Amino acid sequence: MIANKLIADIHCIEPIPCNPCETSCPFGAITIGSDITNLPVVHEDLCRGCGICLAVCPGLAIRLLQMDNGNNRAIVAFPYEYHPLPQKGDLVTVVNMEGLPLGQGTVTRLQKPIKNDPTQLVFVEVDPSIAQEVRSMERLKDNDLEEELIICRCEEVTRKEILNAIQKGDHSLDAVKRRTRAGMGLCQGKSCSKLVSRMICEQTNITPDQLAPASKRQPVNPISLKTMASTSDKPLFRDLDALARELDNEVK
Repeated sequence: MIANKLIADIHCIEPIPCNPCETSCPFGAITIGSDITNLPVVHEDLCRGCGICLAVCPGLAIRLLQMDNGNNRAIVAFPYEYHPLPQKGDLVTVVNMEGLPLGQGTVTRLQKPIKNDPTQLVFVEVDPSIAQEVRSMERLKDNDLEEELIICRCEEVTRKEILNAIQKGDHSLDAVKRRTRAGMGLCQGKSCSKLVSRMICEQTNITPDQLAPASKRQPVNPISLKTMASTSDKPLFRDLDALARELDNEVK
């Protein structure tokens, strides 16, 4: 890799049918070939570091890398699709492919490579010793946005409502459920119970193994009326038509 030039660096490790990087590059710097499952190849002499391929890659597998910016520092650029966005001059924690922190970096600029695409590229100046491993940065927190996150999708219960319940003394899943209805929806807490459990443990001294599971409303899974109206050893009704006839007879 040319050390003093900003170049696309692709970490596509699986041969899958995908070629947006090749078709979007206006300089022909990325080739895949006739077989769409081939891994992309970057031609460093043609790459201009425009960043378009970063915005169109569905797997966020491309970054821009310049190992020497002239100040004994490296520049890494990556797509960032969260809010709030960092600002120029911010000190951020950069992470590797597993999301583990590598160290600190300074944001030098933000860029939208495609006019009508909301994807922002964040350019970060880092120590050259960690530049090869940098893939992104730790997500910045927005307290107002965090509070409005929907935890229970079935009943549309927000994080703020659950935190308020915990602060009022509801330190069990059932207690939070009774106050907020979180877990009373169609999925019976399958989607939100783990999130609520973690929030209770974070806000109290209760450990996960001490937290009792929430009670379930039967049936846990949807079942037909035909199943409910019969048993395996002695069917009460052969089908719904038979059930309807029986009910009609009772009315008469």
